[in-house]
Amino acid sequence: MDTKITLLKKLGSHNLQAQNGWLIDHLIGTYEQLKKWGADETLCDAGLFHAAYGTFDYDQKLIDVSRRHELATLIGKEVESIVYTYCACNRDKTYPNLKNRVVLFSDRFDNQTRYLTTSQLHNFCELTVANQLELATSNDSFRRQRGQDLYNQFEQMSPYISKEAIAAYRDTLQEVA
Repeated sequence: MDTKITLLKKLGSHNLQAQNGWLIDHLIGTYEQLKKWGADETLCDAGLFHAAYGTFDYDQKLIDVSRRHELATLIGKEVESIVYTYCACNRDKTYPNLKNRVVLFSDRFDNQTRYLTTSQLHNFCELTVANQLELATSNDSFRRQRGQDLYNQFEQMSPYISKEAIAAYRDTLQEVA
């Protein structure tokens, strides 16, 4: 874990603000959330680097998406693939598709659409819930303002996520849902 934290710092995560404080703290919190749910190490590591290319709602980036191969060399191809999918998601276009049995994913980097595999969909949704719950548990204002929307979004994702993630979001967001 020390090597991963050192890499995050080299990429500048300790100098960037996030919704709830420093980005590095949020990334570690997301990793820990996934770990607590029993996610495999690949997904946990993706949680640690999930904002590497910036996201739909967070435009700060640790590395430019044109340098994907470099990041893949540092964190592993599988981890980078999950990170890319998470960062690339055009949420306005993808989230409405979550109610469908087959989810059409919209990539904001290349403006292409594609269907996600079952594994990709699970990883994307599990990481999404972990990321947002980390923010909701560390920021009361965020939870009050966004809690109902998050709860509804996570209910749409529930077929694709672990029972641990379902229990966590329902427990965390029950008072605002």
